[in-house]
Amino acid sequence: MLEKILIVDDDKSIAQLLKSFLENEGYQCDAAGDGLEALEFIKNGHQVDLVLLDFVMPRMNGFEFLKVIKV
Repeated sequence: MLEKILIVDDDKSIAQLLKSFLENEGYQCDAAGDGLEALEFIKNGHQVDLVLLDFVMPRMNGFEFLKVIKV
């Protein structure tokens, strides 16, 4: 089973670079442009094993995202 990584970054070029690199290494990756988009992705039932999270983003930053999803 492939490990699933969610990349959360408002800089699309960085997110795409990370996604391409990680997929070439055999990981399954999805990307979100900010914390709200990432939160919706998870709330819609998508399972992830790891979140690579930028902290400075519009709408919902990384710290706010972590507060909402903390387990």
